[in-house]
Amino acid sequence: NSNFGNLSYLESLINNWISTNSYSKKIGLDPYPTSLRIVNWVKFFIKYKISNKKFENSLLNQVLYLNNNLEYHLLGNHYFANLKALIFGCLYFNNSETNKILKDVIIKFKKELNSQILSDGGHCEFSPMYHAIILEDILDIFSIFDFFQYEIDINFKRLLIQKSNKMLRWLSLLTHPNGE
Repeated sequence: NSNFGNLSYLESLINNWISTNSYSKKIGLDPYPTSLRIVNWVKFFIKYKISNKKFENSLLNQVLYLNNNLEYHLLGNHYFANLKALIFGCLYFNNSETNKILKDVIIKFKKELNSQILSDGGHCEFSPMYHAIILEDILDIFSIFDFFQYEIDINFKRLLIQKSNKMLRWLSLLTHPNGE
């Protein structure tokens, strides 16, 4: 669709989402798609330098809602996406409430890195697709901390680097010589 390069069209999609979704009915607020939306909105707001109170209020409400509706029952890639979204949202807002959430999320994220990424670098769900998604998530997280110049604990930084290097190696071993 040629409209996806049109900034006003993209903003109209956000406005439409805000106007058609309800927190009281929880429509459009399943944790996994909310996680993806939070990350995409943060990336969009950063890329296009969007500063819109209506958008930001909705984004903050989604971050707070997600924080109370993590997918503990599913774990795996869904829970990982939840934590990634909270990191993105908390860094974006950088206020006392989100900073408190961020500290808790980093602890949870470290635990998930250690439990979901196996010693050989493979992802615990044994799916090359999920593996690649989780690897991209880790690289995105590393990048968002760098973008916001957030000083992360050196041990956490080493863990991100170690896990991503092992995952890259695992993925390269699973990649066919033709690149597929």
